[in-house]
Amino acid sequence: MKTRWINQTFITIFFSLFFLIHNSVTAGKYAAYVMDAYSGKVLHAENAYGRVHPASLTKVATLYMLFEALNQGRVKLDTKLKISAHAARQIPTKLGIPIGSTISVKHAILALVTKSANDIAVAVAEHLSGSEAAFAQQMTKRVRQLGLKSTLFKNASGVPNKQQITTAADMAKLLQIVIRDFPIYYKHYFGQKSFTYNGIVHANHNKLLGKVEGLDGGKTGFICASGFNISTSTIRNGNRLITVVMGGETSRWRDQRVISLTNKGFTKFKQPRLDPEFIEQSDLHELPNPRIVSENPLQQMNSFSPAGLPQVKRISYPSVATPNNTPSNALKKKNALTTSPNKIKKEKQDEWGVQIGTFKNANQAHMTAARLLAKLPDDIEEGQVSIARATRKQGNPYRARLVGFSKEAAQRVCYFIEQEGTPCLPFQKYRQEKMYTASAQ
Repeated sequence: MKTRWINQTFITIFFSLFFLIHNSVTAGKYAAYVMDAYSGKVLHAENAYGRVHPASLTKVATLYMLFEALNQGRVKLDTKLKISAHAARQIPTKLGIPIGSTISVKHAILALVTKSANDIAVAVAEHLSGSEAAFAQQMTKRVRQLGLKSTLFKNASGVPNKQQITTAADMAKLLQIVIRDFPIYYKHYFGQKSFTYNGIVHANHNKLLGKVEGLDGGKTGFICASGFNISTSTIRNGNRLITVVMGGETSRWRDQRVISLTNKGFTKFKQPRLDPEFIEQSDLHELPNPRIVSENPLQQMNSFSPAGLPQVKRISYPSVATPNNTPSNALKKKNALTTSPNKIKKEKQDEWGVQIGTFKNANQAHMTAARLLAKLPDDIEEGQVSIARATRKQGNPYRARLVGFSKEAAQRVCYFIEQEGTPCLPFQKYRQEKMYTASAQ
């Protein structure tokens, strides 16, 4: 009888704990935020500034710190990160790499984006800052410099910590900043549906990839204190939305909520955006302004190699023969590289063009545009390099563009440039801006 009573008591306690834990899973405070990534306009906000736990959305900040280290040359994609005892002790999800083994930065990025590996987040933190605690402090300082004033990090992965807090608005801004500052890394890694390591395929926890029109990346997260979190980026008709949902009751409920908010958000755009104020920057924007040693940018280009960029396989097009007495398009495009930025002239262009990035320095913008123009297949009609100075108050960035195409050619140019790993946006007409155009003839 006594044994039976003990068993019943044990069962009662067990189920009480079960329901307590279950309820805590769904006890995360719900919050949502939808913003226009280009203008920053808020399209939906619900408890968006209330304190919540980021869970694995923390890893977006960890990745930002790693991308910055890559651009600064402190690490390379093949740099090996060591797995410490502290890293190996992390709770799941994790890769489970043995203590003392190593993983490359490239694989670490993929492990964070897809598997959301806690052990790898710690390995990144320890490599960059010496300890996870020091890294969390540095990461908090960095994101606050970027405008995330309500975020505090205590670890690199998002594992439970009562003091690790953020807001839905901050998490939306964080993803926006990653896309803005590191568009190449974002495009190359955040859209990966799976990651294979040591023969094991790890699926991305973001199940919306490939299922929602235009959704090209983001990050999921879950701990009991937060509920199911997600941040996503979706682009349609040239408009990009950042959607964040925190505190979902289940992963399915969270995903459906994101779909609903995103679809509703896009209905607020009356027309496609052809020339956004906020344009994804090129892979060179973080690099120092080039030192002019000659009026021939080609000499500088030959020795210039951005650190840490992923290798993107180029596509090939059949070339079109030209008459012997007519300079080929390839030669005309190559001449753009020998055109001094100091000799560029002001022109008005009414044709279609493509925008490929913004820069703090006109020469840097010119060099990048000329490099891409020279790489275009010969059977694409002749184009020109054009550098537009925006009228925005902050920074007055120089916009690198290729102009002088038909609509069809501009679309093809963008397709080719994107295969090269550079974001590209077709447009039809310029706004009234100060123009700096270098002829490719």
